[in-house]
Amino acid sequence: MRYDVLNKLKEKSVKAVAKAGKDDSSKYLPLWMHLCDTAGVMGKLYDERLSAHERKLFTEAIGSSDKAKQIFELVGLMHDFGKASSIFQATILSNIPDYRRFPVQLLKSSSYEHSEKSHHTWLGMLLLMAQGFSENICSVIGAHHGLILNGKELRNQKTAASKIDQPCFGLAKLKDEWNQIWMDLAQEILNVAGFESPENIPQLDVHLLMLLSGILVEADWIASNEEYFPLISVSSDGYVGDYPKRIEEGWQKLSFPKAWKNRSPLKTISDFEKLFGFDPNDMQSEVLKVCNQIQEPGLMIIEAPMGIGKTEAALTAADIYSAKSGCNGVFFGQPTQATANGLFPRFLTWTQKESDSAQLIVKMMHGGAGFNKDYQELPVGTSRINDDGKQHSIFLHEWMQGRKQGILSDFVIGTVDQAFMSVLKHRHLMLRHAGLAGKVVIIDEVHAYDSYMNVYFDRMLLWLGLYRVPVILLSATLPIKRRKEMIQSYLQGVNRDSKLKLESISEATKHSYPAILWTDANQVYSANQIMSISEKEVSIEKAEVQDWSEVGTRISQILKTELVDGGCAGVVVNTVGRAQQVAKDLIEAFPDHEVILVHSRFTASDRALLEKKLIQKVGKKSKPGQRNRVIVVGTQVIEQSLDIDFDFLITELAPIDLLLQRIGRLHRHIREWRPLGLLKPKCTVIVGTNNTLDPSTKRIYEPYIQKKTQEILPERISIPNQIPVLVNEVYKEFCVEGTKTGVKEFEDMVLAEDKSRVKAAAHLLGSSLSKLQRKHGLSGLMDKGDDIDVDDAATNSVRDIDPVISCLLLTTNDIGEIYPVGQTECDKCSVESKPLSSVEEIAAQKISLPASLPFEKGVQEIKAQMRQSKIKALDAFKYELFLMMDKNNQIEVAGYLLEYSKIFGLTARKVADENKK
Repeated sequence: MRYDVLNKLKEKSVKAVAKAGKDDSSKYLPLWMHLCDTAGVMGKLYDERLSAHERKLFTEAIGSSDKAKQIFELVGLMHDFGKASSIFQATILSNIPDYRRFPVQLLKSSSYEHSEKSHHTWLGMLLLMAQGFSENICSVIGAHHGLILNGKELRNQKTAASKIDQPCFGLAKLKDEWNQIWMDLAQEILNVAGFESPENIPQLDVHLLMLLSGILVEADWIASNEEYFPLISVSSDGYVGDYPKRIEEGWQKLSFPKAWKNRSPLKTISDFEKLFGFDPNDMQSEVLKVCNQIQEPGLMIIEAPMGIGKTEAALTAADIYSAKSGCNGVFFGQPTQATANGLFPRFLTWTQKESDSAQLIVKMMHGGAGFNKDYQELPVGTSRINDDGKQHSIFLHEWMQGRKQGILSDFVIGTVDQAFMSVLKHRHLMLRHAGLAGKVVIIDEVHAYDSYMNVYFDRMLLWLGLYRVPVILLSATLPIKRRKEMIQSYLQGVNRDSKLKLESISEATKHSYPAILWTDANQVYSANQIMSISEKEVSIEKAEVQDWSEVGTRISQILKTELVDGGCAGVVVNTVGRAQQVAKDLIEAFPDHEVILVHSRFTASDRALLEKKLIQKVGKKSKPGQRNRVIVVGTQVIEQSLDIDFDFLITELAPIDLLLQRIGRLHRHIREWRPLGLLKPKCTVIVGTNNTLDPSTKRIYEPYIQKKTQEILPERISIPNQIPVLVNEVYKEFCVEGTKTGVKEFEDMVLAEDKSRVKAAAHLLGSSLSKLQRKHGLSGLMDKGDDIDVDDAATNSVRDIDPVISCLLLTTNDIGEIYPVGQTECDKCSVESKPLSSVEEIAAQKISLPASLPFEKGVQEIKAQMRQSKIKALDAFKYELFLMMDKNNQIEVAGYLLEYSKIFGLTARKVADENKK
């Protein structure tokens, strides 16, 4: 940026104002200064925070690193061009009564035609295109407030000029004067950025514009932070001599660490042992070897059984890929909050070792991150100093604590939704691109997503392919068809070819199990038979039930027989309601056993205690005395999150891949002692008589897949050898001949999946692969998308689920004191005056209410109750709902009686049904 010509920029900005003090009308910021601040931050981000991988993307497209940085600074200078308009100046100057130096006559703010197209983002696109700037680069300016505008109607300079109207110039007689201002200001912006004319600005591919847009949003937010870039007195026009010192001082206050560079990637088995503390197994050794041989890191799929060390294999690949590609961080996506929480200690330990004394910003991204003790204990601050007065290598940056900035941290772990939302049409989606484009991306449990989520998954892979981001996918069970789809999506991005065919990659996907599959440039390779695993033969017995309401009784009968010699059993059912009822039946039937219930409808604090208890009772290190006479009843959370080991397993019928995940918790570890009758792994699968399905499960899993699973389920399963065989048998292309499963179920499933994909596509970001799209830049990529600006709403949109109410579950005593639900003693302190530790305790009472509860009515009633309860919303809770239960831990909401128990969790019964009792 040419600071030597700032005087001309200041002069041609005609004393226009960019910002006014919120609480102090004596403070403001001239437009020229805010443009310089933002451009300066863009330059700093390019030099110090952008990964080598991202810089290479821009350099290859533009020609040199210096020219790429010029583009960064140029969009910083251009971004608020629309504030040089009559409507904006009239509006902002009404907040600064003592500022009277703007030279152009203005109307009263109410006299302008206010609309979406009078916002300064749209006006910036319009006015710059009228000055000859291309729609390609102007689309970034239009998107800098988080929504991608559609400037296609502006088409060219002449058309754009014809659309300049009253909000731009106010009075018609002033149009020529304003035209001169815009022409002069645009030219000085070009001069400061080092360009002669708009024609010299290179056209960028759409994915680079998206990335540039995300970085511009980041820079604008930083430059708008008055702590880093303070406002000045209204009596001053600002001083050109303050630059570039003002940029340096602001950047120093922000104090980001420099982009991480992996200078010593893993190369040998000895390196692996030093990093993880143990020697690699055969699969991990193969990953180590393959990654060191790869020339251009791309997509890697690791398929192996549960508990075989895929996490360490993925982190090994991430370590090597980061060095080879020049990425400066990692995003590790998990299917649930529980799995993210369970992995966090290992992820943090690995991150600390990877830092090699460099400073790294870490982030846990999901709705329950504030309740994770390990995460909350990390220091918060900057690279200079943290909240404990010390400097740390691993910390949470204070600026990245915002809801949307977290993805910009260096090492991020969270739910996969955070990555999927990069292709969901919602406000500030470009920040997610800025957060992912320079990282190695790891996605776990890739088999766990349905056809709706896979629409977002595949589009995300396409965009990551465009950025050439190394991606590592982990799965225990993955159908061949799904594997092909993911490879195709990624390579479509790498090759920028939406017509790339499955046939070109099909041969490499036909491999044995466990296996590794990877891309190197445009080629697909696989390594088969990568490790020898001792086979575990599991006996499978089907137990029929005629009345699904009697499942608890049937399970009790089975357990009476199987646990006669003691031991522990796992019972996995498909719904929370069923789990609660089965647990009640088993508590009554087994008074001499400990029955532990775990599902998603406990508060965060109680769920954490339950999971800790499960690890103690039936975890890897549990002793015979701890395990004996223990029955664990749970839902799908058991199949995904916990390293637990049962002597015997009962499970309701589920799709084969999920069924195998559940069986993975059976005889998971080698033990010196198991009950005499359970020395060999045995699993009982609950099915309906005459192939009937549980009506409640039909809403969760496709009936065709359930029936196909039941049809092919053998009496014995050899794990892991039969895993791919069984999975592909269920998910293979439908063939009428030789199947007992009807055509109707298959057709119903195809129809449901098609509807699901259409539903998902309604909010899906465009692919950007069209050659015509390059001309328009970002324009149109968010057309017909909703303006989703709430994290919960965005998360719900990448999962095909009905909206559910999340709230903090609290209760009160007779004198109105507030304390967590289920707590027997109050510490005589109200919410608003609790010390931090108690605030955290209350925050840990977060819970999701049943989906059956009417959403809108429920929210309205809870908000009404909150207004009556006199609870003051703390900053930490400003986005949260509170639900105040009575002393019996009950409350009526939207026609349902909710009751909470530390044993059974939250139950919900219709009030009409309750009155019948």
